[in-house]
Amino acid sequence: MPAYFNGRLYYGPAGYNLIAFQFSKAKLQTNPVSSTGTTFTYPGATPSISANGSADAIVWATENTSPAVLHAYDASDLSKELYNSNQAGTRDQFGTGNKFITPTIANGKVYVGTTNGVGAFGLLTGQGGDFSVNVSSAGSASVTVSPGQTAQYSLSLAASGGFNQSVSFTCNGAPAEASCSVSPSSATPGNSATGLMVNVSTTAPSQTVNLRWPGMWLGVVILLAVLGAAARLPTQKSQILDRKTALPRPWLRRELGSGWRSIVVLGILALAVAYWASCGGGASALMTNPGTPAGTYTLTVTGTSTSNSTTLTHSVTLQLVVN
Repeated sequence: MPAYFNGRLYYGPAGYNLIAFQFSKAKLQTNPVSSTGTTFTYPGATPSISANGSADAIVWATENTSPAVLHAYDASDLSKELYNSNQAGTRDQFGTGNKFITPTIANGKVYVGTTNGVGAFGLLTGQGGDFSVNVSSAGSASVTVSPGQTAQYSLSLAASGGFNQSVSFTCNGAPAEASCSVSPSSATPGNSATGLMVNVSTTAPSQTVNLRWPGMWLGVVILLAVLGAAARLPTQKSQILDRKTALPRPWLRRELGSGWRSIVVLGILALAVAYWASCGGGASALMTNPGTPAGTYTLTVTGTSTSNSTTLTHSVTLQLVVN
């Protein structure tokens, strides 16, 4: 059954969009002047209209689905959906659909019958309407970057049904070595759409050399000192032997044996210092950051608005491709 308002006839055939026909010179035009983006299953939709005189008209229609869905459209342009009962999750769902449901408007409320009850819709206390978050018409839901570059997405925040509360935003799903942020982090939509920018910063691969110079130079200095001392020992022993040529040969063997043992001990100490310098005292470390790994990632930007005990949440999904 169609509905009439202000020179237009609104009709919802089965399996088709809700459409509006214009009367002109007492004749109904053959082509619709407006239509919804939603199609209505059998038996179609029976619309109702609310308005403030001839202004601010709203077309109400119900889908025969499970759960049933109540839709509200701008009567002057049916492509503009103002509200539907699925926008707030389960909060506004009112039961299983039925055939030939006609929304009834009275005292600022909309009443919709189901198979076992009646759903009543009106403005929420302290918070009216709802909001939506979508990719802006000039933006894209998918961006491709190389590691080290920043991906940007343009979103729009829009209000419906008189919504005027603050909405805060979060971004999840960024890959390793990447961060995602929304600017501004919170916003209150006005009469026109509010622009948002999502930035995903990725990281390029990098290498860092960490040299422990103090330990290395200390090891080199000690090593040189040890080698110098070892090189001088034979000369000192030779001078001592020159002054003591009258001593018996056993003393000569003791002096030589003691000197060579000192050289061996100093040589072992030198090797230990060199080993220490190469294993921590003077080593260099090569630290590598692999950067943001290549792949395709799904980002979720969520808007949340809380007023009193009511919380509204809507999300939009974006795609990040890292080469």
